[in-house]
Amino acid sequence: MPTDTRQRRIRTALIGCGRQATWILHPAIGVLPRYEVIACCDMNPESATRAAQRFAGARVYESHGEMLAREELDAAVVATTPENHAAIVAECLRAGLHAFVEKPPAKTVEEARALVALSQETGRQVMVGFMMRFRPLNAWAARLATEMAQPPALFNLHVGVGLWRSKVTGYSGTLYFLLSVGIHYFDLVRFFLGEVRQVDARLVEYGEGRAAYAMLLDCVRGVCVFDLNSCEQLTFTDDRRLGGHVNERWNLVGPGTALHLENCDTLTWLRTDGRVERYQPSYLGLSFLEGQAYYAGGYYQELAEFAASIDEGRAPAVTIEDGRRALEIVFAVAQSAQTGERIRVEN
Repeated sequence: MPTDTRQRRIRTALIGCGRQATWILHPAIGVLPRYEVIACCDMNPESATRAAQRFAGARVYESHGEMLAREELDAAVVATTPENHAAIVAECLRAGLHAFVEKPPAKTVEEARALVALSQETGRQVMVGFMMRFRPLNAWAARLATEMAQPPALFNLHVGVGLWRSKVTGYSGTLYFLLSVGIHYFDLVRFFLGEVRQVDARLVEYGEGRAAYAMLLDCVRGVCVFDLNSCEQLTFTDDRRLGGHVNERWNLVGPGTALHLENCDTLTWLRTDGRVERYQPSYLGLSFLEGQAYYAGGYYQELAEFAASIDEGRAPAVTIEDGRRALEIVFAVAQSAQTGERIRVEN
């Protein structure tokens, strides 16, 4: 299996051709010149065929095992149902491929630990699709925080979505809510404040698909107060940029200063000298869909980073170890909400 991609494009397989993949990931891959899509694979052959139409010459498979055996590949982008992620990524690593996997990268912490070990054993990288770090205004806020005389140590985070039901067999809707939505923000908390050491969480359930978590996360560099709910009707003022499915706002607060972001639109910096600065990403030259899905959402940047890590022979900015640590937080929050006790996070 060839591993040096510096003189050619990265021969890539797309495993999973459902809505998330074809609406977000595949269009971003299509505008990144480092990727050469060799094959599209999905259990539903019609979905794989539709996805392949975007990429000239891409072959169609129903079985990823058959595809891995027949094709000469460098990497795979895996976006299937969550319970299958770990097993498929493991097969890709054993076949000599680097893998990008959507969140959650595994259904359990044990599965994630096994992928960490297998990645080290095979010398192949696994990048997890935690795109929050790559959103332009989140990345800019992190840079601004490093310039402050005393970095912010309080992170107030609110995330509201509409009705949410479990898509993972054997997992309750509230646990799946943490695995599918909360896990993104747990990684963002780690991005701003370092490792989460312990959590204290409470859960209010209003019926199937409606729930609210209130969480206190004690981190190495500060504290996060996080409320996450699936109760909102999503009537916030401007839902264009994220497709109208998340109501998100946060404040990163330090002595005499604060950074505020609402719905990935405008980052406001309240400086210690009283000045107020505002930042908005530029979408000049991008179509509406590109600006919304690829660039503003961070998907373009995360997939560009995956390609760069392969070309440069290094670990990506977000690894399977980051995925394992985010899963540790997920299950610590679930345990705390169930028991009413503060739970230490295994790092």
